[in-house]
Amino acid sequence: MNNLAFIFPGQGSQTTGMGKDLYSNYKIAKTMYQQADDFFNFSLSKISFEGPDELLKKTTFTQPALYVNSCIISSILNEIDIFPKVVAGHSIGELSALFSAGSITFEEGLKIVKKRSEVMDHAGLKKPGTMAAIIGASLEELNIICNQEEIVVAANFNSKEQIVISGTIMGVKNAVKTGKKLGLKRIFPLKVSGAFHSPLMNEAQSNLKKTIDKIKFENAKIPVFQNYHSKPVSNSSELKENFIKQLTNSVLWYQSINNIIQNDINTFLEIGPSNVLQRLNRRINKNTVNFSVSNTNEINNIKNEL
Repeated sequence: MNNLAFIFPGQGSQTTGMGKDLYSNYKIAKTMYQQADDFFNFSLSKISFEGPDELLKKTTFTQPALYVNSCIISSILNEIDIFPKVVAGHSIGELSALFSAGSITFEEGLKIVKKRSEVMDHAGLKKPGTMAAIIGASLEELNIICNQEEIVVAANFNSKEQIVISGTIMGVKNAVKTGKKLGLKRIFPLKVSGAFHSPLMNEAQSNLKKTIDKIKFENAKIPVFQNYHSKPVSNSSELKENFIKQLTNSVLWYQSINNIIQNDINTFLEIGPSNVLQRLNRRINKNTVNFSVSNTNEINNIKNEL
């Protein structure tokens, strides 16, 4: 299929039990999980398969678990001759997209995700922050909501209706109050360990850059629609630079999906343990065709669907 996009989810999509049946049924899954277990100083496979949920929700485990799981599914799909024309990933999902597009090896991705998860977790402890989802705010209202004395920025543009803000604990608390004063009833504080995709991640970004600068990125075999500016990129230097910038800048997700659609691609396959992005896609453009693949049964069915 020549009009297929692979999309890779970010934090919040993890589920206890993710990857367990893949490990049992596919040699490549067992090999890649064993590779990851050998690389980390903990058993990523055990945490992914058995949890507990509270452990899997910790940034230092969530990000590696999602990266490895998505890379495994992408590799299995390639083995049965299912390839995308373009890729995109939401936040940490962009690392899986870079792997799928051939810009980084699986091993290099393990080094990056280890550092990324650690520095983001540390930044959240050093400069405490939080996030909140806002449904139905106009851009004008969003500007008013983010206009606080403390840091508050728009972190994720998930759809035109759903925006996530990020900033200091007091800043986001005041932003939520401002939003309610404006008459917005659907504002939800998120349970996160830091103010991701905000200036509070500046130190994390600097530390991540030191690791990524030592890693060689290749030119991507297919375009990667990156979070930083929502445009397709294949050049290795630009892919690297934009992935680093992503840490302190907004995730332009719905803009990326719209740009993919404008490139005559309207079939999306979500690669990972949930269908969060599939549901978002239906809100972004009801004419998209969406599937998700997380387990052996769905892999067996998808070839007939596409």
